[in-house]
Amino acid sequence: MKSWFLVVNAKTLRITHTIGAQGDFAYDALSPTNTLYLIDPSTDELQRYVVRAYESRRRRLLPGRIADRTQKSW
Repeated sequence: MKSWFLVVNAKTLRITHTIGAQGDFAYDALSPTNTLYLIDPSTDELQRYVVRAYESRRRRLLPGRIADRTQKSW
C-alpha cells in the first residue's frame, strides 16, 4: 500500500508536487523546513500509533520514530 499527499503552495493554492510514501500513513504536520510528519498506525487500536518523518526535499521516509504513543513518557 502507498499513501499519497499533495503539497500545495499556500499563496497560489496550486499543487507543487505529490508525495508517495510506502505504507499506510496519515498526515500529522508539516514543519517550516518541509519535513512532513506522518502518523504510522502500529496496531489496529486507534489509541496506539507512531509518528515518522518524511524528508520532502529528498523524497524519502526517514528511519526510526519521532514519537511513539506507546511510550510511557508520551
